Amino acid sequence: MVSSKHYDIMRRVIPQFISKARFITNGVDLNRWMDPEIRMLYEKGSLTRESLTLIKSRLKKELQGLIRSYKPVELNDGSFVAAWVRRMTLYKRPHFVARLIEEGEFNDVIFILGGKSHPMDKDGLIYMKKFRELHRKYRNVVYVHDYDVNKAKTILKGIDVLLFTPFPGWEASGTSFMKAAINGVPSIASRDGAAVELITDGVNGWLFGSDIRELIDFVNDPRGKEIDEREYTEFKAKFSQVYDYITQIRSAFT
Repeated sequence: MVSSKHYDIMRRVIPQFISKARFITNGVDLNRWMDPEIRMLYEKGSLTRESLTLIKSRLKKELQGLIRSYKPVELNDGSFVAAWVRRMTLYKRPHFVARLIEEGEFNDVIFILGGKSHPMDKDGLIYMKKFRELHRKYRNVVYVHDYDVNKAKTILKGIDVLLFTPFPGWEASGTSFMKAAINGVPSIASRDGAAVELITDGVNGWLFGSDIRELIDFVNDPRGKEIDEREYTEFKAKFSQVYDYITQIRSAFT
């Protein structure tokens, strides 16, 4: 198993085999995913808030270069950029960010959406089309339809916050929030996968929702919709809190 929560859930799914199981929490390759300048300063013990701010300004400019190839959206150091980028499938809840965009309360936030679906995943394909519609309809939405490793590196380093929203109990680990974190990017994450081990709410990121340790059929079980609604409300409230926090800090320094 690839996280302690994954192990805990699978004890109930395959109790007859759990004596043969162990877990080791997933990790990421620093050589592949961490910005070299951030890593160099961190390992020397000389990474400061000021030096990180300068590096983040460079990384945001690199992100600007990428998104201009999809849409004429301008970024600057004051832009608030949030991303939902990962494999497109229903349990990862792409509808959370789609709903947040369509409710229209954060029109000054730049939302970067990205991800591909398995060709046989009907729900995933529906949300690829949905993200494309959002890209066309809203000036502040950029859909990276051909999301890949190289684009992931640029996006996860250059954004302000990552949205990690799986339905609780379904994400074995997740690593996108780790790739973002090692580049100074916090996540707003549901309490699932390895996020519950590695993120402390309000310290190195923000958590929402319940730490459910049961594999719920969220499509057919009536509890699925109830959990979704409750957690979306918490997700939106947490996003609003983070938005206010970041914009206040930036206005204080401009």
